[in-house]
Amino acid sequence: MPNIQSEVVDWLLSKQNWLQEAASRILSNGQITEEDIDELTALLKTNEGQATTSTRTFTGLGATTTSETLLLESISEIKGIDNLSPRNPLIFCLDKVTVIYGNNGSGKSGYTRILKKATGKSNATELKHNVFSPPPPADERSCKIKYLLNGNSHEITWLANSSPIEDLKGIDIFDSDNAKVYLTKEKEATYTPPIIALFEELVSVSKRIGEKLDEEKRQLIKSLPQLDQRYINTEAGKLYNSLSATDDEASLAQILTFSDSEELAIKTIKERLQTEDPKSRASKIRKEKVQLDTRI
Repeated sequence: MPNIQSEVVDWLLSKQNWLQEAASRILSNGQITEEDIDELTALLKTNEGQATTSTRTFTGLGATTTSETLLLESISEIKGIDNLSPRNPLIFCLDKVTVIYGNNGSGKSGYTRILKKATGKSNATELKHNVFSPPPPADERSCKIKYLLNGNSHEITWLANSSPIEDLKGIDIFDSDNAKVYLTKEKEATYTPPIIALFEELVSVSKRIGEKLDEEKRQLIKSLPQLDQRYINTEAGKLYNSLSATDDEASLAQILTFSDSEELAIKTIKERLQTEDPKSRASKIRKEKVQLDTRI
């Protein structure tokens, strides 16, 4: 496994289980469904989901997928396009770089314009005929394009300015016009490496889970019993109404732990409340005190 893939695996193994699970599902299924979001959100809220695991292998990371192979073979029999009238086809080498050169006005840019129009590029221009010759009929303005798709050779007679050739839409063409587009305008990447795509999807998953948690939070109802209006503005009342689910154990301990004097006061109050008739009890104690005072 290349070093970059090892680094990505090490990074994933350092993250919480819910994120590891999200990465595994992306690699296995290629996308995350709404059902996955619900399950990952539920997992995130558990101790298991917030722990880390170092046993996942992330099968599929860096694996190549089978894709089409497309190679241009030649452009030939050009009629009524620019001032091109080649006797021989322009042949592209299939296993090496093909270099096309020539003097100004020799037709190099004309071939580029044909390819951009035939492959459906957004900045392709309308193909013109030779302005120094009578305009030919539209059905005679054409060329033959030969290409190799998945090992099978195809040859199409393409009419100038007609619909792009579907098989050739995957061809990338870069010239000075394209350079200006890349430098001055926004443009989606034609190809995103699998590892970059994984991180992009993880960002999307995290955002979707965050939105789901925010929505759940908005729907939560405060469950504290309603405090009597007489105590709302007291110190205890304000403290009571400030309680929230985010309070930690240390802050709650300061509220719930009583001092020795408070414990004694509580004990005294409990004893008084346990008396059947506090008024009679108090009267009895006062009489006993008077008797003791007279005997001294």
